[in-house]
Amino acid sequence: MTEARARGKLLWFASAAAMLTGFVDATGFLSFGRLFVASPDAGSIVAGVRLIDNLHAGLVAGGLILAFLVGVIITSLAAAQFPRHRRSIPLLGVGFLLAMAFLVETTSAPVAALAAAMAMGAVHGLFGKDERVLREALMPAVQLVRLGEAFAGGNTTDRRLSLVRHAALWLAFLTGGLCGAASAVHLPGRSFALAAVLTLLLVICEVFLERREALGRLATADFDSDQDG
Repeated sequence: MTEARARGKLLWFASAAAMLTGFVDATGFLSFGRLFVASPDAGSIVAGVRLIDNLHAGLVAGGLILAFLVGVIITSLAAAQFPRHRRSIPLLGVGFLLAMAFLVETTSAPVAALAAAMAMGAVHGLFGKDERVLREALMPAVQLVRLGEAFAGGNTTDRRLSLVRHAALWLAFLTGGLCGAASAVHLPGRSFALAAVLTLLLVICEVFLERREALGRLATADFDSDQDG
């Protein structure tokens, strides 16, 4: 598999992860009293407002930000410990946390919200060791900034590719948000179960990607050995 094809597959995977993030963020927003579980920038503003308006709600919003941070840290540690499975293993944890959110949502909403926020932090950490476009893939605000920069970049092939790439990533987040909102409204109490299933599908896709990467490394090593021989 060529480097360009591998990069293209990773961008598709990042788009799917962005869709999952939008799905969970919209579900959490509607399920947990207008709190964000996957957008720490928006969540920080909400926490600031709620601390003045409603202390308890503000503390919950702040707790979600901390849970998100913990998720990022855990993914980063897992990636360092298991470099060849640096996305699939954290995604298994994400699936577990979303399943947990589903199980406790009706009995303990704060615990469900914390689990969902930690899961989303873990998802945001999946691309920590990749190139910038992948590290920013799950940040819709950044995608809009890059989209604006691409519009001002002149009529070049790179500009057109950049337009498509950033528009697709932003639309993936938006599509996930629409699906998450529809799920929360029409299938109350089941949205996090759907998110856990989507995460399992991402795990399967990532296992195939990691296998192809391993085969690519093996082929490269064999070629180098032949050249040295």
